[in-house]
Amino acid sequence: MADQEDVPRLANEVQCRPRMDCNNHLQMVQGCVDRLGVDVEAAWLYGVAGHAFMINIPRGVCCSGPSAWDWHLICERTPTIGVDTSEYVLSWRNDCDFQRRKDEAIEFTKAKHAAGVPLYGAEFGYPEWYMVSGTSEQGFTYVYTNGLKRTYCTTFRTWEDFGTIDVGILFVGAVRVSEGTDDGRAVADALDFALAVGHADEEQMGLRAYDAWITGLGDTGALAEGPWNHPDGTTYNAGFWYDCRARAEQFLRLCPKRLSSKLEPEFTRAAEEYARVAAALAEVHALFPYGMSPDLPSPELVARTSEHLRAAREAETRGLDILAGIRKAL
Repeated sequence: MADQEDVPRLANEVQCRPRMDCNNHLQMVQGCVDRLGVDVEAAWLYGVAGHAFMINIPRGVCCSGPSAWDWHLICERTPTIGVDTSEYVLSWRNDCDFQRRKDEAIEFTKAKHAAGVPLYGAEFGYPEWYMVSGTSEQGFTYVYTNGLKRTYCTTFRTWEDFGTIDVGILFVGAVRVSEGTDDGRAVADALDFALAVGHADEEQMGLRAYDAWITGLGDTGALAEGPWNHPDGTTYNAGFWYDCRARAEQFLRLCPKRLSSKLEPEFTRAAEEYARVAAALAEVHALFPYGMSPDLPSPELVARTSEHLRAAREAETRGLDILAGIRKAL
C-alpha cells in the first residue's frame, strides 16, 4: 500500500488519464443546473446524487455497466442541494404502455421547454445523454458534447425517434430550483448511499463489482459473446468509474468545509483512499485505451489489469470503513 503522501504522485504518473466528464448523465444535469444559475459544484452534485460512489460491472464487462442499474433513483436525491430533478418521464420500448408514455413524454418536453425549464434526456446510442435545446411540431433538437473532440454538437430528431433508437430507453427530465435542506442532511444521505452500494448483495455492484470485473476479463467465453463487450467494455467502465471516484475524492474534501466538522481528518483519510481507487482505475484505462485491438486480452494483460482492480477494491474497502465511522459520528 502506498503512503498517504504518495496519492498525488500516483495520479500524476498515470500515462493515459481518462477524462473527468465520462459521466455524461451528470454532465447534462450539471448543464441544466448551470442554465438555472444555481451554484452547485460538480463534485457536490456527484456526491449527493450518489454517482460518486456507484459502480456496476455486468457479466462480460459489458459497456452497459454505467446504465444497467436503477440510475433513475438518483433523480430523487438532488433536492437536498437546491436542485430538483425528481420530475421526469421514463419508459422502455418494450413496455406494454410505451406509446402512452411516449405521448406523455412528448407533451412534457414541449410544455416544459416552452416554460423555460431546462430539460435533459436519454438516449440515442451515442451520446447516451443530452440537453434539449428546442422543440417543434416535427421533433426536437438536442445538444451534447463530443468527448473525443471536446466540442458541442447539435442534432435534430423527430418525435417518432423518441425512445426507439439503440436499446430503446425513453427518458426526459426537468431540472428546477428547490428549497434544499441543510448540508448535514445531504452528506448523511450521501454516505448512507455509499455504504449501501458498497456492501450491496448484487454480485456486479459495489465491492463485489471488482471481483466480477476480474472474473469477466478472464472469461473469454463471455467476452466473445459480443465484440462490443471487449475491449470497449473495460475501456468505458474504467473511464466512467474513474470519473466517479475522482469526484468522490473531491466531494469528501468538501464535506468538512460545508459542515464545519471536527471530522476533517477522517474525511481527508477517506478522500485519500478514493484517490487511490481513481488512480488504480486510471491505470486500467491506460491498459485498455480507446482504439486498441479487439482481440481477446492476453493472460499477461488480464494479470496486470487484475492487479490494479484488486488495489482499487482494497482502497475502496478501507474508504468505506472510514465512511461508516464518519456516518456514526454525524
